[in-house]
Amino acid sequence: MVRIDFLVFGYRRITLAKGEISRAASILLQKGITLLVFDEETLLIKERNVEICERLLSTIPSLKISEPLGLYGAFSRFQYKRGLISGLLCSLILVILAALPVWDVRVRGNDKIPESAVEQMLHECGFGVGSLWFNTDLSEVEAKLLSMSDGISWVNVNRRGSVAYVEIIEMQPEDTEEPKAPIEYSNIVAEYDCVIEAITVKRGRCEVKVGDTVRRGEVLISGVLPPEAGGGLCRAEGTVVGRINSTLSEDVDRYGLQTVEKRRKLTDITLNFFKFNLNIFKTYGNDTEKCDIIKEIDGFSLLGKCKLPFEIEKKYSAERTEKPREYTDAELVAVASGRLEARLAVMLSDCDLLSRKTYGRFTERGYRMSSDVVYLTEVGTETEIEIIP
Repeated sequence: MVRIDFLVFGYRRITLAKGEISRAASILLQKGITLLVFDEETLLIKERNVEICERLLSTIPSLKISEPLGLYGAFSRFQYKRGLISGLLCSLILVILAALPVWDVRVRGNDKIPESAVEQMLHECGFGVGSLWFNTDLSEVEAKLLSMSDGISWVNVNRRGSVAYVEIIEMQPEDTEEPKAPIEYSNIVAEYDCVIEAITVKRGRCEVKVGDTVRRGEVLISGVLPPEAGGGLCRAEGTVVGRINSTLSEDVDRYGLQTVEKRRKLTDITLNFFKFNLNIFKTYGNDTEKCDIIKEIDGFSLLGKCKLPFEIEKKYSAERTEKPREYTDAELVAVASGRLEARLAVMLSDCDLLSRKTYGRFTERGYRMSSDVVYLTEVGTETEIEIIP
């Protein structure tokens, strides 16, 4: 184990033949030199004691002294590479200085208000590309922007590296529609063709019983009260659960279209250094609409071992196009199965599945997969009783 003072101020490794370690250690300790016994053949001494140790141990023929080690040794090995170190330091200073101003402003959340209009208002607030971060109060910019625009209800300005991200929420138009009058009298009717499995009546008169087969639109719970209940009209309330038999089918053509990448266009280059982000290149406009955004990050390392603390992030807009393709039998079955499963998941999201039978067959155009399902769900829906004066 090497002591911390040896590591910081530098040390040397002295290698001797076996049996000579005790002799060498005795000579050095008599002169008051601090040392560490590393193993049976090695001593460690501080860098400042190298010359006196060489003189004292010169009579030992097996004496070998290593190159400078520790932090001092690392710096001394770079003494002929001062240009590289100076270049790295200058690059670091330039990156830090480059991160002081605002290099880009990106607006998000705007739908009706153009991005150029938001940037113009920010410019009038004294904030934009070229503004210095340390001389800008972002909360003051937010307050000024809100006071300048009647179409913005909320704004937030954040800094990410050298880029300013402006998040806004636009004013929603007031609802001018008059509220609908509440329903006074209604029936509960069947929304699907089904077999009644359960009925719960809270108000109104039950028109069906468990086991009945009903058609869509048939009255299940009536809002017309019977004479023994006082007669008259009411708003029917209750729950009706029905058993539904349904068949879903999905057809897939053997010859279809495949979406592929047509071309890729570079839209953004950003240099990331620690937590600083320096935008080097960016295209503006709406040319990235209806395109996939692809991000690539290139890192750097020293001699393939030590990862350097900066990377280049590139963004591309990939334009897509469609080209003809032919599905194999296995692909037809897989595509049909995936589409059918997605439709069933949506349809049965709030239902209780009782049974399911899935089957398929190849057709002249491709493949058809079907599922016969039986499930339970609420089948009643409210319809208003119109009173004709």
